[in-house]
Amino acid sequence: MSQNLVKRKDGQGRIAMFELLLNTNAVKNNLKKREIEQIQNIIETSSQNGMITMKQYAKKLLDRQIIDPKELEGIVSVSNV
Repeated sequence: MSQNLVKRKDGQGRIAMFELLLNTNAVKNNLKKREIEQIQNIIETSSQNGMITMKQYAKKLLDRQIIDPKELEGIVSVSNV
């Protein structure tokens, strides 16, 4: 798990924005083969297993208007969210 704390839009402190990678067979196999570049794709396509990317979580927070897009600068690319 990786996380960042970002300011809430309502001024009520900060909220965690995180990325979660679980140790599935697909992850294990890619690590064994040293195909690290495939891990991001595995996270993106494994939401049914509970995985989530930082971008996906940021989009959820933006869609619910919990954070302002300017809070994402330096964390994730806003143009892709």
